[in-house]
Amino acid sequence: MNLVDAIFLAIMLLLMSVIVFRDFRYTFRKRASEKWPTMQATIESATVRRGGPALYFFLMYRVYFTYSYCVNDIRYTGLFVLVADNKKSGEGLQQALAGKRVLIRYDTRHPGVSFLFDQRMMGKRIMQHPLWT
Repeated sequence: MNLVDAIFLAIMLLLMSVIVFRDFRYTFRKRASEKWPTMQATIESATVRRGGPALYFFLMYRVYFTYSYCVNDIRYTGLFVLVADNKKSGEGLQQALAGKRVLIRYDTRHPGVSFLFDQRMMGKRIMQHPLWT
């Protein structure tokens, strides 16, 4: 193995460990969130964009939603994504959910960490994995 191969291998291992760490962190938090308290949050804004976390998702549209909630008089925000079939349906989701109330779970030790309580919204699967947000 020459120097270039060794450097390439080290970089690839570093990138893989970052990806795996993010995935484990999300998985453990999601599992732990089943015991967290719930509260109401409000969907504040949404943006329709094209693409996804992998190349084959490039043709899809996704709608990024921001929601807000208050814990101990401090305002926090969270993100989630819904996948849309086309731009027009994405804009429809954007308009239909603007200002709506949603139920979330939040971490009492780190109130800025939250997940939506429901798994689906308007017939679409809710994405909150770091690769999607």
